[in-house]
Order: sequence, then C-alpha cells, then structure tokens
Amino acid sequence: MSAPLPFDARPLTEPLSRGEAKRILAQRGRKPGCGPVAGAIGLALSILGVLIGLVLMTQGTPTSDAPVVIGGILTAVGAVLIVAVSVLRGHGDVTRIARLAAFAEANGMRYDERPGLTSYVEQAPGMIFDRRFTHPVTSHTLSAPAPRRVEFGIRNYEESQSERQRSWGYIAVQLDAPLPHIVLDATANNRMGRSNLPLVFPDARALSLEGEFGRHFRLLCPPGYEPDAYYLFTPDVMARFVDTAARLDVEIIDDWLFFYFDGRRAMPVDPDQWAWMFSIVAAMLEKIGQWARWRDERLAGGAPEGAPRDLAEAVGFAGVPDGAGGSAAPAPGAGVPPVPPVPAPVPVMRPPKGVAQGGRRLRARTPLGIGGIVVLVALTAFWILGEFGGS
Repeated sequence: MSAPLPFDARPLTEPLSRGEAKRILAQRGRKPGCGPVAGAIGLALSILGVLIGLVLMTQGTPTSDAPVVIGGILTAVGAVLIVAVSVLRGHGDVTRIARLAAFAEANGMRYDERPGLTSYVEQAPGMIFDRRFTHPVTSHTLSAPAPRRVEFGIRNYEESQSERQRSWGYIAVQLDAPLPHIVLDATANNRMGRSNLPLVFPDARALSLEGEFGRHFRLLCPPGYEPDAYYLFTPDVMARFVDTAARLDVEIIDDWLFFYFDGRRAMPVDPDQWAWMFSIVAAMLEKIGQWARWRDERLAGGAPEGAPRDLAEAVGFAGVPDGAGGSAAPAPGAGVPPVPPVPAPVPVMRPPKGVAQGGRRLRARTPLGIGGIVVLVALTAFWILGEFGGS
C-alpha cells in the first residue's frame, strides 16, 4: 500500500501580502505578470484623454466638435476602468499563483502554469491528451513524483475539428503495472442523455456491473477483456468508486488511472475542493494496489528458456523406465527402493507485466455534434420519404 499524500491547506487560507507573493514567485523564477504594466498603460491613456477633453472645452469648442469632447471624456473613463480591472486582476493572478506554489511546496509537490505541455503526465495517452484530437493551449499542474506519481491538473485545449476550446480538470495516479484500456463513463455528468466524454469508443464492450456501480457508471473495455474487467472491479473497488468519484469520468490506460471533470480556466484555490481531490487519491490508493497482481494471460505463450515443460518435469518425476512393466513383482530378496529426495519447489511461471495488443487501446473518434445529428436525421427523413412517400 502506498503512503498517503500529505495535505496541508494553510497556504491557501493564510493572509498573503503582495510583497510576499512576489517573493514566492521570485524564488521560483517567475515574474508577477502583466497586470501592473497594463495598469500603467491604461493610466497614461486616461490622463491623455482627460487633457484632450479639457483643451477642447477651454478653446470654446463648437457644437459640431461636441462628439470629440464626449469621446475624449469617455476614453478617459474607459481607461480608468481598464486601470482598475487590470490592477485587480494582476494582483489576483499573482496571489493565486503564489498561494498554489506555497500549497504545492507544503505538500511535497510542484506547481506549474505555462502554455503548452508542462508535465510528464501531459505526454501520457489519456483521452484529453490525445494529440490527434486536441491542440494544447495552456496547462496548470500540481504534481508529486514520489513515492507514487500523482498529478492534479487543468488542461485547456482546442479541438482539432471544431476549433472549439474546452477545459478539463484531471487527477492522474500512476499504477504499479499496465492494465487494459478501460473507461468508466459517469452517468451523473451526461448532457441531454449524451455522454460527456470528449471521445467515443465504437468498438468497446459495455458491461453492466451489479448494484450501485451500474447505476453510476457505464464500463467500457476492449473486446475479449470482459473477464479481466470483472477481475479488476471487485465489489469493494466498485464501492470505493461510487463513494468517492461518482460524478467523475475515469480512464485506465497503460499504467495510469485518470479522473476527469469539467475544468475551469485556472487552478482553484478553494481548500474544500483540494480536500475533495486529495480524498479521491487517498481512497483509491488503498484499493488499486491489488491491481498490481493482474496479469494478461494472453502474454503467456512464450515461456522463458529453461521453464518446466509440464507438471511431471516441474515436480521432478522421471516416470517408469522404458521396457519395465508397471505391474511386475519385485525379485526375491530385493530390498525396498530408497525414497527419492523431495525436489526443490519450482516457482510458478506467470505472464510478464503488460497488456496484449488487443487490450492496449480502444479505438476512438470524436463524437457527432448537434449539427451532425440534425443533418443525419434530416437525411434519414428524406430517404424515408423518398422510399415510401410515393407508395
């Protein structure tokens, strides 16, 4: 069992001055941001707008020039608003980043916020990281490399086909061994009866598992891996998913366990939300250790050289010599043959860690949008009318 993650939320709630925030960012090689710069530019524009308005008014501006005066005054007012918003936003960004950096350090983690790929996990094969369907814009990560790699993140990306921007939050936990590609589609976050997942898996086998689990999740696995899914999702594991992550979509792929949820543009600083995310990891770490025992029997075809060929060879039994009758009586005066020594135990040969080719990936594609559904329905209606309308 892995050691639980430490959780200290005090850096998210303790008072933090702007000077202290700048010091924290400076220690990490980060600059405060562009808020103060934008504020200075806005202030200069506001002063310029006010001066122009005053000059025009003192020179007896004709009525026809009134729009110029009004425009100058409005420009000044707008610039003042820009100043206020930019300064407040700049201060908020600096404070937020500094709080998250201090929170990460207090819990043995690292916080990163920058454009594009930022972490090892973002190069993992999870569905929200698939470069065939997404182009990353910005990412925010809080990661712990040891004793088990865990990462909390927000990923903002642009869909390849629709160019629509989406934000996904995720929790990533590295497993002890690769497992079959399995997706748990949570029913609680479906929209208008449709799955919330960014991809669909047309060839996957949908399993109906017992009890509450089947009401909260739709389990998808590769064809032929249904028994393996039942082995991994024992009743106690299913109960843990229902109790802690019933509103999250889940993906197991290679040696990663991902939890997905609708993300915001930036990482939260709410201590209650962080307590909830840490509790998910803590609850799962108690159970996923047993998954390390799983082996893909499809990889058992090639036994290592020197492995026993059958049960007789494994226990060291040579059998009856050729030409000797099994029912022949011993010769007169012959003694009882000595008992052969007990052979040393032979280790059980298990398949190596890994997943056979057929279980590594579910075939994926982007879901059909609302517009595509409307077009498909319209084409179907026209076909029906063409086939049966004239009869």
